[in-house]
Amino acid sequence: MNQWKRINGSQTKDSATVSNTALSSGTYTATFEGKSVSLKAAYIVNGINATINGGTYKSTASDEAVFLVVNGARLTIKEATVDKTGEVSQAKQNAPNDDSGKYI
Repeated sequence: MNQWKRINGSQTKDSATVSNTALSSGTYTATFEGKSVSLKAAYIVNGINATINGGTYKSTASDEAVFLVVNGARLTIKEATVDKTGEVSQAKQNAPNDDSGKYI
């Protein structure tokens, strides 16, 4: 398995991250109480046990988490920097029936 870390928005292979689990970014959609909810993340941990040891992990996009852990997955983070900037979109702020925040 290739081991990667993300620095300033790009992924680079690094010998210091040999124990890190390779993760992908994207959107994850799930159904909660009959409602479909789509969540975005720079790194998605889906149904696996993942380890991050060192490096910098960030998200600067609106409405995007740095890490999203789903489907019984487990994420262990050691000696790493996690940096989240970016606003919640106006549409999300004005969504009176959006319950997605209570599941995060």
